[in-house]
Amino acid sequence: GETVANRTGVLSGWSDVRLTVDGIRSAALLEPLARDATVWSSDLRRCQQTAWAAGWSFAVDARLRELNFGLLEGERFGDIQPDVRDAMFGYRDLPVEGAETIAHFEGRVFGFVDRLPPGAHVL
Repeated sequence: GETVANRTGVLSGWSDVRLTVDGIRSAALLEPLARDATVWSSDLRRCQQTAWAAGWSFAVDARLRELNFGLLEGERFGDIQPDVRDAMFGYRDLPVEGAETIAHFEGRVFGFVDRLPPGAHVL
């Protein structure tokens, strides 16, 4: 669902931002997608708000967080240097202090997914 950060072009990665009213409305439309599935959410507010708005029961796990942008958290995407934007679009490590590496990001998310029991899951 949409957040104020999304709407204003701000990177929110691990920042704990809320959904907008439009984000809540659009999340409510997701309800039928998780019938007969186990729903998982990151521990960030916007992810849990999305699941609540969809009317889903869900479990929380911090390993499902988005990429940590380090010092870029809270920065407007349009203000970021072109080489850093290129790294983002190319799914490469960001040359920014505190940013999570792609290998670490993939390791924590795929590590979670690899341990899921058989069945339908929504992340």
